[in-house]
Amino acid sequence: MATVIFAMMMSSLVTIYSTIHRHMFQKYRENILKSDLAMAMKAIQSRLMMATRVDTPNFGGSSNVLAFTSNVDAQSGCSPINSAVANVWHYICTSACPSPYTGETCLYYHMGTVSRNTGGCPCSATDPDRWTGSYPVPNCGRSSGGDTVTLLARFIRPPKSPPYPSRYFNRTSAWGVREVDQVRVTLRARKVFMSGREVDVTLDTIIHTQTTPP
Repeated sequence: MATVIFAMMMSSLVTIYSTIHRHMFQKYRENILKSDLAMAMKAIQSRLMMATRVDTPNFGGSSNVLAFTSNVDAQSGCSPINSAVANVWHYICTSACPSPYTGETCLYYHMGTVSRNTGGCPCSATDPDRWTGSYPVPNCGRSSGGDTVTLLARFIRPPKSPPYPSRYFNRTSAWGVREVDQVRVTLRARKVFMSGREVDVTLDTIIHTQTTPP
């Protein structure tokens, strides 16, 4: 009889332990997803705040691509504005995730150095070092696009519209962007775990750049 009772107790303990373990692992994966998205937003914000020129989306438009430069004049394309600071292009886009996340969408960040204008500022339209806004990213997420390529976040989904804009990057007055130095960034990640539980996270903010009106 004692053996039967002991066996029943052990079975109950195993069930309880399994449930707790599954719940903790589920919570861990949820936190990873939310942390990834928050870190992606923080990375975009920290770089976009230094932007002196935003090429995509244009002011009044929206896009799933964000392309901007730092230390490059917004109107003339002259670079560098400040010889003591690096002049860099930035390109953020979405593409298919690599294995083992096949079938999911990932957010990538491409970065490279803009050719320095040796003639000084302002530069002429014929200056070979004049930045024209051509971003060397033939394929989003591939290593050939820029000096570095970073995977920012996985399980990316289009934002829910409404209440959010339908695209990730927005510069339209309809969505609260009324100044040329503003960019609204809306990132969403969604994942359905093996347990059937869904995690759906959206981060949305308006970021001020260093661009100036023409």
